[in-house]
Amino acid sequence: MRTQSVRKDPIGFHVILSSQNRSYLTSCINPRGISTVTREQFDDNGSEQAIDKDVVIGWLLGQKELRDRRCLWTLISTPISSESDREAANQKLEKIWISWYEWWKPRFPAL
Repeated sequence: MRTQSVRKDPIGFHVILSSQNRSYLTSCINPRGISTVTREQFDDNGSEQAIDKDVVIGWLLGQKELRDRRCLWTLISTPISSESDREAANQKLEKIWISWYEWWKPRFPAL
């Protein structure tokens, strides 16, 4: 299995995996901040967002949670027929993921 962690600014992190005849892309879309893959990234993102002035003001007014621990875990895949097909498949997955992320980010249900 091949694994490649990628940071795509300003969206955040995702991982591309290849196993046998498939490529996979996975990531956690967070309602605040960037997308994450690891627990450390998720916690760091939550801490950064908890000190955002709009979040703090909303929390003080009782309108927002200080930390939003929700995550829309995404796993998409596509078949690959050969080793040379892998890069094209990974680029295709990344394009789809960016569209998915851009659609979901503003549509996260309110707490």
